[in-house]
Amino acid sequence: MPTPQEKQKKTNKKFSRKNESLDPRKLTKKVKLNQIVAKSTKEHHAEKYVKKHKRADIAKALILTAAIQPERGTYTATMEAIYRKVIQAETPSPSTISRSMSRLVDPLWQVFKYYSTKLDRNLVPRHATKILVLDVKGIPTKIQIAEKGYVKDAIRKGIKLGILTVNGVPRDFKVSKGNRHDVNFLDYLRDSIGKEGQGAVLLLDSGFIDIARLAELLKAGVGFVCRARSNMMGDEFVEVKRFGDFEVEVWMKHVSGVDFRLFIYRDRRGSEFKILSSLCDPILVLRLYRVRWSIEILFRRLADLGFRLLGRSLEAVVVSVLVFLVALLVLRLYATLARRAFCVPCLRRRLLRWLFKFDFWYDVRARNSARLRRICMDASEVLQK
Repeated sequence: MPTPQEKQKKTNKKFSRKNESLDPRKLTKKVKLNQIVAKSTKEHHAEKYVKKHKRADIAKALILTAAIQPERGTYTATMEAIYRKVIQAETPSPSTISRSMSRLVDPLWQVFKYYSTKLDRNLVPRHATKILVLDVKGIPTKIQIAEKGYVKDAIRKGIKLGILTVNGVPRDFKVSKGNRHDVNFLDYLRDSIGKEGQGAVLLLDSGFIDIARLAELLKAGVGFVCRARSNMMGDEFVEVKRFGDFEVEVWMKHVSGVDFRLFIYRDRRGSEFKILSSLCDPILVLRLYRVRWSIEILFRRLADLGFRLLGRSLEAVVVSVLVFLVALLVLRLYATLARRAFCVPCLRRRLLRWLFKFDFWYDVRARNSARLRRICMDASEVLQK
């Protein structure tokens, strides 16, 4: 049995490790960010017509800024600090970054594919069953390509972002106008679903209910689990199964020569929950649908990174999504390789602590607090007080 002194020593060590700073240069070296970005920009000839600022440095700075940036108002300060302390070069102007967006799409896409594959190999066992999850989120914005549609529970101008994950790792995405229905993303991502989904299961929300498209998925060899709407009815009753506190009604649904199963779950209070699936086991279907929450966690982590659009053009929108997805993959890969717990706020706090170690003006927690106001007051204000 450890003594109380040993327990306290272990707690102090754990606390100090949690609050230590993290050098971004150490992070980039661990995940080989410099080599991958330089290789991708060279292969796609992104350095063509460069006068002063290398586009590989701009891409790396955008990724690190997305990984570290604490708040919207401090984006420029974080970019300048990264260029000064990590890249050790002069910070490019916003117009220079904006003009380089079209050149960075293909290199960043290659970087995204590399880290997505790398993380999938490090996290997922080789013979594990593939579980695909597709979901769409609306982004309110007034950029040129935005259209008025149902975005974030309201009718407003914006765009929609659909992300496809495989075993919790993002593998592909598409961007559309705000007036496009969610079910259209099954067509936009059809090639990726067909490539990744052979013998796999695709998890969907009720916004993707389209019997014809689901039948095409099943004919292509992709199983699915999709939440059904409350008014959906089956064609042929099969049986009732009871499992402890709830029962399940199993119905068959016949569509153009393809058979689906509609599971209606009821508990003792009489509440219903319907799931449409190509699988047979109702307990397995229910457990698989719970896995769909992983993509909601992915969108939450993108929000924790402070996801924002870096420009008003279509290329800037695609680069914005790629930059934040790569930043998330890099942080998660570093946590996996370093055998640390993956926590976006904790890793960002450690990176910030190193980046602004000697900049006493920059204090994220106390920037608007009374303590910071006392520090920044001049002599006349102190005398008046």
